[in-house]
Amino acid sequence: AAQSAIDAQRAADAEASCREAVQRAARLNDELVAAATAATSAADRVEALTSTHAKACQELEAVRADARRLGEDRAGDAEAARVARQQFEHALLLIEQRAAAAEHATAATARD
Repeated sequence: AAQSAIDAQRAADAEASCREAVQRAARLNDELVAAATAATSAADRVEALTSTHAKACQELEAVRADARRLGEDRAGDAEAARVARQQFEHALLLIEQRAAAAEHATAATARD
């Protein structure tokens, strides 16, 4: 009878130990599911950030291209302004030369 009581206690202890192990396994499984969910969420955020980064890179490249075009346009405008100024200065020089020639011709006519 004493042995039966000892065996019954051991069986009860083993059963309690099994219940605790099952409960621990359930908690660990819940933690594993939560970790997997968090990892999936993090992966989704990384994917979204990667997509946003790619779009930002494309937009940045477009802005750089626009800036290059504007720089080229400004350089072209500056060159056109330089040429126009040269032409204007040349025209002024011709006008001054013609005015001097006209004065000279007027003075020569007045002497004659």
